[in-house]
Amino acid sequence: MFTIQITKRVIIASILTFVIATLLGAGWFYGRELLHPGAVAQETSPRDITLELEPFVVNLSGDAGRYLRASISVGVDSERDKQMVKTAVSRVRDSLILLLSGKTADRLLAPDGKTELRGEIVEGINAAVGGDVVNTIYFREFLIQ
Repeated sequence: MFTIQITKRVIIASILTFVIATLLGAGWFYGRELLHPGAVAQETSPRDITLELEPFVVNLSGDAGRYLRASISVGVDSERDKQMVKTAVSRVRDSLILLLSGKTADRLLAPDGKTELRGEIVEGINAAVGGDVVNTIYFREFLIQ
């Protein structure tokens, strides 16, 4: 009879230890976001920080009556870079309007036309901002008519 009580105590102690360890682990896992906001997001994967620019509508070069409507999202590495682009948004839009209006429909419709344009837009925005802050752009809309 005495050995049965020891076995019950050992089982109860083991279950209690397991429950306490589980609660401590769950508390650490879910509580670290409360103590260090953003830490969980940084551990899992870097955020893709984007800034959506107002749509562009420009007349295309060399084609009477043809125009381009493009919506662009700018990809940056940090909130500071995003703020730099926001601060220079007038220079950015001016730079992109000049760049886009200098393109022809044939060139933009070519297989590598949009890829080349993507690189030129990144360079144009970085020049307008005055630093190497933009790493990519995303076309949300691209319509030539």
